[in-house]
Amino acid sequence: MAEAKKRKIASECRTFQTRWENEYFFKEVKEKCVCLICNETVAVMKESNVRRHYETKHPTFTSYTAAEREDKVQHMAANLQAQQQYFYPANNTQENTTIASYEVAQLIARRGKAFSDADLVKQRRTTVHFFAGS
Repeated sequence: MAEAKKRKIASECRTFQTRWENEYFFKEVKEKCVCLICNETVAVMKESNVRRHYETKHPTFTSYTAAEREDKVQHMAANLQAQQQYFYPANNTQENTTIASYEVAQLIARRGKAFSDADLVKQRRTTVHFFAGS
């Protein structure tokens, strides 16, 4: 007797539908379906999961008109994007700090000075641009 093949989610080619943005307040972020209201993701990107999440967790949003929905979606999407980019500059600052410390260590090693000798760093500070937070 032949065994039945198991379905695989990856083989079903489920993709985000743009109409879900206005209907269910969902947006695709990094290949995941994210609720704009509560920032939760659904396990599988299919309409029944998106609809179930929307109807069970956010029933108060069903009273909006089409124009109100569109404005609300744009506002929430902008907030989500701003929230996700909030952590990006901190990452750059940390990277710049690490680069600066390597540059100072290399400068001290080239001159053969002790790490406690701050005069060398103070002298070179005006010509090295990464100390200014660039």
